[in-house]
Amino acid sequence: ERRVSEEHNRTLGGQERTYISVKMPLRDTSGRTYALCGISTDITEQQHLAREIHQLAFHDPLTHLANRRQTLERLQGLLEAGEAALQQHALLLVNLDHFKELNERFGHQHSDQLLVQVARRIQACAHGGDLVARLGGDEFALLMTGLPPLSEQAQRQTEQRAQQVQQAITGLPFELDDIPVGLSACLGVVLLQQTAASVDTVLKQADLALQQAKAA
Repeated sequence: ERRVSEEHNRTLGGQERTYISVKMPLRDTSGRTYALCGISTDITEQQHLAREIHQLAFHDPLTHLANRRQTLERLQGLLEAGEAALQQHALLLVNLDHFKELNERFGHQHSDQLLVQVARRIQACAHGGDLVARLGGDEFALLMTGLPPLSEQAQRQTEQRAQQVQQAITGLPFELDDIPVGLSACLGVVLLQQTAASVDTVLKQADLALQQAKAA
């Protein structure tokens, strides 16, 4: 009859702490409960540490977006769900144009600020179940979920979403120390159900579409 539960309490100073509490009744020889014994262990710091470890493992430290690892795991989960989900999904890759030159012109600190601003604009284009990620350098990803099951509708909606992302990046200049900086980007997109059921295949086809966009 031992009960284990997580509890939240405040200290006398008003600080909220989290505890794991183990409680069990104490009974006499007749089986009558005469007391309740409990032990509580403060796990607040362990929880904070666990969150920090998760943040480092699955998020980009600069933009706080999902990182490559989280993106691959999410992709794998969507592919494993397959047709059972009765929905389609799409992976959109975004690569900024001439970012190396901007980096050399403004320096790493300002270029990092620019990447953060780009991340916020792509996030603004995301819907509820989407995943926005920075895969590394100046490459971002938008994993669009819950698209219509019919391929033509899904493709049309994907194209509209891609145009929205393109417009978000190119429509208005970015600000770096009150200096307006215009950006452009190349995009590559692939519908997951039009690829073989492999994360590598999805990435390769999305990257191929991105390279074709750059070549054009």
